[in-house]
Amino acid sequence: MQWVEAGLWGLAGGFIAEGLDLYSVVRAKGTWPWRVPAPDAETPVPGPGAYLIVETIRLLIGGLLAGAAAASGQVSGPLAAVAIGIATPLVVVKLAESAFPSAGIPATAITTNAPSAASSGHSQPAVQPAEPTPLAGQAVEGEVTR
Repeated sequence: MQWVEAGLWGLAGGFIAEGLDLYSVVRAKGTWPWRVPAPDAETPVPGPGAYLIVETIRLLIGGLLAGAAAASGQVSGPLAAVAIGIATPLVVVKLAESAFPSAGIPATAITTNAPSAASSGHSQPAVQPAEPTPLAGQAVEGEVTR
């Protein structure tokens, strides 16, 4: 697969993710994300222009990541390129964490779909920290063992 083709598939993956997020906000709130009032009066609500710019940048990053992965031989098919486009925020966080471990970039520093999340009053991190689970036979804090 050529990097340009993979980039277009990555762009399509980003469009899928962003389209589903836009759909969920419109369905839940009954209006466009930029028309949903901010949870507090001090936070400005981004307008449609800001929303369009941010979404375009996110889509382009997804396309570029998928194209770069294909150019380096990491992607051989459309499904993988689409997956990279969908997972762009997570991929960027993981690359930043591995490239700059001392920077202390928390996985929750980058959120998906920031304009719609901010204007809809909820924010979901790209990566949710996993709860540690005990191994078989290990005691759980507060649990009585015999």
